[in-house]
Amino acid sequence: MRLAEQMISKLSESMSRYCGIWKANNGRWYLDLAPNEYDGYDKAITYGSFSSEEAAEKYLEDNFSNPGSMDIDDEGRHPPPTKSPNGSPVQKGGSSMGLNYLHLPPMGRYR
Repeated sequence: MRLAEQMISKLSESMSRYCGIWKANNGRWYLDLAPNEYDGYDKAITYGSFSSEEAAEKYLEDNFSNPGSMDIDDEGRHPPPTKSPNGSPVQKGGSSMGLNYLHLPPMGRYR
């Protein structure tokens, strides 16, 4: 393996998936989260809006595995998002998804 490939491999091993919580210029908060380990900002999906940084963190904690680290931007410089960094629509946040992400069938369906 060439030196450059070794360095990239080592860097990838130490990187967690991207996670950022940020405040928009309207005072609402958003969560950008990459879906897979080692995915960067460009693959992130945006969730929101939330009333506070704490509400966004709670949503993350209740609905996703720990991403490792997260960036926090509380400056409120950017407008609310119209799409996610990966181009998909902004996903509704604000209430817990619970186990909905597992796509379980409704109770009693297989009686």
